[in-house]
Amino acid sequence: AGLKIEDLPPIDLVLLTHAHYDHFHKPSIRKLPAPKIGIMPWGRGRLARGLGFERIIELQGWDSLVRGDWNIPVPPPEADTLTPGIALAPCLGWDEACYRLGWGGGYFDRTLAAASPRPFTIGIALTDARLTSIFPQPHDIPLDLILTEDGVSTARKDR
Repeated sequence: AGLKIEDLPPIDLVLLTHAHYDHFHKPSIRKLPAPKIGIMPWGRGRLARGLGFERIIELQGWDSLVRGDWNIPVPPPEADTLTPGIALAPCLGWDEACYRLGWGGGYFDRTLAAASPRPFTIGIALTDARLTSIFPQPHDIPLDLILTEDGVSTARKDR
């Protein structure tokens, strides 16, 4: 059993990277709980009309990102700030306390620590990547739940 749409918190933003059927599935998008903003490539806004977005932002090819920490593309300093309601995090490993092993560097944890309000965080992992403990460090921030191919595997009790 996967995560049910009715169990999702309010969604502030949906990022549609391209208009392939598997990413831009209109019946699924219509079921989302009233997303406020849809961000998509230039020319795809017309496809998203009538899907419940309050605002559609189409990014043009020359809208650029700059290189941030660890050479990760980020919006330029003058860009508007937007804190998402939900954040997805890939997991190399995870434990029952909802801590995750990422790709190193603590970039995701620093981003979460600076976010206000903190988004609802979902770790995307394989069931077989479960560890007894990741031995979290003081800077590690637990996620709200871990989602695997088997469904919700664990959720924080103190959220």
